[in-house]
Amino acid sequence: LFNMDPFLPPRHATFFFAKGNLYARDEASLNGVFIRIKSEVELFHWDMFRIGQQLMRFEEMSQTRAEIGGSGDGTVVMGSPMRGAWGRLSSMVAIETVGNVWPLRKAEQIVGRERGDILFPQDGFISGSHCRVGTRDGRFFLSDLGSTNGTYLRVKGEAQLVDGDLLLLGQQLFRV
Repeated sequence: LFNMDPFLPPRHATFFFAKGNLYARDEASLNGVFIRIKSEVELFHWDMFRIGQQLMRFEEMSQTRAEIGGSGDGTVVMGSPMRGAWGRLSSMVAIETVGNVWPLRKAEQIVGRERGDILFPQDGFISGSHCRVGTRDGRFFLSDLGSTNGTYLRVKGEAQLVDGDLLLLGQQLFRV
């Protein structure tokens, strides 16, 4: 297959069958393999997801504080603490380059183009109310709110696929 997408390396993902099921494995690609979520999924520290043209990274505040405070290299951290925040979302503008950062303080926060707590009015691929990020019982969750273009969670390692699943590899959309 001739690859015309500059965002796809020669070996981006591997698809394989095991025990009668189809799987996708991310081959340590820079841009990742993203699968469209169909229901609420659990989020973990540094999970990444895509909505519209936005690449977002979730950070659990207790993990972030440990990373900042535990470096031991003598770095002095300056700035205001995010009191009352259980997490934060970072907009990734390039590989390992953070753009805007939003603290997550309410139990549920809506991300959208027109309505919600975190807005992207310039992104026409994001629905008015697109997705929800929330916390309960010390765990963290992401759910799509019936958006037109979907919410895609980055695959860590490999993921089982089923008929009809939608995958983003680079800027290419694939249907199983």
